[in-house]
Amino acid sequence: MTNLSRIILSGQTIDELEEYGMLETNYLTASQVKKTLSELNQITEQTLRDNFKPEVMNLKEVYCNPFDDSFFDYLLEYFNKVKDFYFDTAQQNKAVITYIIN
Repeated sequence: MTNLSRIILSGQTIDELEEYGMLETNYLTASQVKKTLSELNQITEQTLRDNFKPEVMNLKEVYCNPFDDSFFDYLLEYFNKVKDFYFDTAQQNKAVITYIIN
């Protein structure tokens, strides 16, 4: 499977923005957005369901709340929103910038 963590931390940074309190500003080029969308589109709801392990997430203290099977629908909703965003962005041939604010 592809490492899609580049959606948040691409490893391509814009260091000049740190002075504005943005700790790490990352970007994906328009062609990288299209590649990322292609990879996102390969992930089906069933693939997500098969890999959804709330007990492991709880052990690793992912986020601050305990997970159970009912949380899957919430995650699926936001996964689909990310896919929609990447679809729209790819259609417009635009890049993506992500950042973390301190």
